[in-house]
Amino acid sequence: MSRFRRSLVSVVLGCALAFAQLTQSPTFEVASVKPSAPVPANGGVYFGPARGGPGTPDPVQITWT
Repeated sequence: MSRFRRSLVSVVLGCALAFAQLTQSPTFEVASVKPSAPVPANGGVYFGPARGGPGTPDPVQITWT
């Protein structure tokens, strides 16, 4: 029975090591935020249609003008 327990412990520890997470170097996302033009006194603000985003040819970047 002792040999079986040692084998079982070895298998469990081996599985734990196999599924352990590897450390990766940190990654960073970059965002660019720029001020918009002043709002005209006689009109509202118009946000044009978004370009990019999920389901488009450029799924990782969304641009509004």
